[in-house]
Amino acid sequence: MNKNFCCDGGLAYGQQMNLLAVSLANAVAEGRSPDELEYLSAILQLAGEALSVIAAVQAKCQNDDNGGYSV
Repeated sequence: MNKNFCCDGGLAYGQQMNLLAVSLANAVAEGRSPDELEYLSAILQLAGEALSVIAAVQAKCQNDDNGGYSV
């Protein structure tokens, strides 16, 4: 099994990421208004989508550099 998805202390990697995300969200939300939270949510969602695009382009370029086929 890929070590990135192995369990540590009974929690799978995905569960650990979820706990981290919830903890971060709770810390950021402390003392903020609903309007501020909506704004932060929108910004972070856009940043996440941009990171996904960047990762996809990097993977494609890496595949092309290694003689892979282009989609």
